[in-house]
Amino acid sequence: MLAVDHEGVKPDILVLGKALSGGMYPVSAVLASHQVMLTIRPGEHGSTYGGNPLGSAVAIAALQ
Repeated sequence: MLAVDHEGVKPDILVLGKALSGGMYPVSAVLASHQVMLTIRPGEHGSTYGGNPLGSAVAIAALQ
């Protein structure tokens, strides 16, 4: 499904973009190991629509 799967590499961080909502709403996700995520402290990264209930509902519906 992703280029990293085809190439057999393991990225430190993987960012997934707006396609998570089926193109209906801007939704993204960050995938990383606990080791990587625990190095990011509050305020060191942000999101335009982070924590948006509508975005979350749209993403869940698209994934189902």
